[in-house]
Amino acid sequence: MNVVNSAYYEQVIIYTRVQALFKPDRIVESMLLDVLRDILAAQKEGQIANNVFGDARELVNNTLAEIPNMSLMSTLKYYWFAITVGLLAQMWTPLTELLTHHRLNGATILASITFQMMILFLIFRYRQKFATMLLQNNKWLFFYGVMTTVLMIGGFWLIDLMTKNALTIQF
Repeated sequence: MNVVNSAYYEQVIIYTRVQALFKPDRIVESMLLDVLRDILAAQKEGQIANNVFGDARELVNNTLAEIPNMSLMSTLKYYWFAITVGLLAQMWTPLTELLTHHRLNGATILASITFQMMILFLIFRYRQKFATMLLQNNKWLFFYGVMTTVLMIGGFWLIDLMTKNALTIQF
């Protein structure tokens, strides 16, 4: 594959991976393989992918619109591992308090779950903006990543600080 078509296909892959969160992987991968075959066929005829298929974002949006979303149960099964790992990471402080001091802080647990749901909502809500930044190699993407990490760590620290003795059950 030539350099121009390779760059076009990379854009298709990046945008597809970000946009296809709730689409079945098998169908999405099949779609990507079909696009690759079409690009290679166009290249054999001496054409450039961008001239044949148009904008990569338009191609992906039109193709993904034809693919049905996963059912709610399939989505939960698929993302359950990530949600579980996130909850376990947030439950570290309450679990260590329970094991060492024999007390359970309900406010920390509720605040942590709420904070995680807010983060997941923001990621889902702004996924198109992040995809655009990835495609454009935007220098702000690194800044947003660092700021998100700092805000998450700071948020967990504030939750722990503000809910030290709220809704605490002593055993």
